[in-house]
Amino acid sequence: GAPRMARRPEVLCGAAVVLGCACLLALRASGSRAKDVTMPAKLPLSFFPSTSPVHDLFLGQLDQAEDIRQSSEISLFFFYAPWCGQSAVVREEIERVAKSLADQVVFVAINCWWNQGKCRKQKHFFYFPVIYLYHQSFGPIEYKGLMNAVYIEKFVRRVMTPLLYISSQSKLQRFLSSYEPGVLGYFEFNASPQPPGYLTFFASALHSLKKDYLATIHFGVITDRLLAKEIALTDSGTIYLHRHVNVSLLYPHETLNFTAENVWKWALENRETFLHWLRPHGGKSLLLYNELKKGPALLLFLPFDPLAESHPLLDEISKLALEYKGCNRGQQEDAEPQAQPDPPAAAPGSGNHQQHFPRADTEEPEGCPAALLRPLVWLLRLSQPHLHPAGSDPAPQTLHGGQVSSECWRNKCQLCLNPNEAILLFLCVRDLMLDSAPPASYSSLGTRVSLGRPSTKASSLPPASLF
Repeated sequence: GAPRMARRPEVLCGAAVVLGCACLLALRASGSRAKDVTMPAKLPLSFFPSTSPVHDLFLGQLDQAEDIRQSSEISLFFFYAPWCGQSAVVREEIERVAKSLADQVVFVAINCWWNQGKCRKQKHFFYFPVIYLYHQSFGPIEYKGLMNAVYIEKFVRRVMTPLLYISSQSKLQRFLSSYEPGVLGYFEFNASPQPPGYLTFFASALHSLKKDYLATIHFGVITDRLLAKEIALTDSGTIYLHRHVNVSLLYPHETLNFTAENVWKWALENRETFLHWLRPHGGKSLLLYNELKKGPALLLFLPFDPLAESHPLLDEISKLALEYKGCNRGQQEDAEPQAQPDPPAAAPGSGNHQQHFPRADTEEPEGCPAALLRPLVWLLRLSQPHLHPAGSDPAPQTLHGGQVSSECWRNKCQLCLNPNEAILLFLCVRDLMLDSAPPASYSSLGTRVSLGRPSTKASSLPPASLF
């Protein structure tokens, strides 16, 4: 056979071609068998325990989540990725809030990472977890605050009741004496079950929560005509922005369209802010430095429970801030007592309602004694040279038995108190222009005080750059 194949080479070539085709078929067959035995990815498991009040859609069933939302008045969506450590940490916080509000809010957790789930295909998040809130058809309102149960619950409660109903003079007084900005709407419900403009005002309160996750602007509604007259509101549909130092304002219906977005933007642009919340996020030194380089600052470090009914320490520092903000205005009124212009038509009640609401120097709340604040007010004013004539250095003040030296006043050094387990830190530097000063140039001096009784042991606080 070999000699014959040698004499006929075409037979040899044909055999080689047949053998090559057979090899290719064998390789393809083996490849297809390998593909057939590839195991698919395992289905995701439930992220929340079966006993949890949270509906866990761990397959990313976005359609089912939408069905749940449409049948609920208030709902919270918790988008997570199973591999995300932060999602695992916040899971416990969400479960705590759900156990507290399960009878009023529907909590839905959605796995938005599984590649076969509808959530992954339709949503494109750049971080996890993400929290959305819905008030009926309004939303989503993304929560961007601290991922802590009490803060989340406080925000959820604000979404549940975006408007505070003012039904008595005591509630009106409490609302307007708050340090946080307040917007009041007067609507007459006797004439109509749905007064014109009420739904717009309600939606404006929800719109504000989209941008103001700290919920610093409070919205209230008055339905009683006699109560509305306390702040000179007579027409139903009037929107009133209360301000402590500057003249209060009415919403300008003539120049601005009455829409939900316009109302909250108007309130945001014209509000007074006495306190600024700093939320440390890991870069604490940079956060403080960016604030301190603007000028002297009064900082209060305290454990804060947003769900607490009262915050006496915060009320105390608010009084101080209000008194400081009103310093220039008070001096001008003392210098020109005869110049008392009539209140403008756009701000009714700026004079009348002041008698009903406590000023910064009345009614001392529980907590840090008001006497602690007097030296601090002078320290604040000393850091603004234009508030004192040249050479008129005020007398040293007594701080519950502790003398504040004249050298301290002249050098504008710093004073730290610890009233009732919080730290009140006043940073005051020799050079008021701090733009070029590095944070390491600040120093701090600490003195412990417990309910007005100074201790014998002084404690040093670390430099501001180390907080």
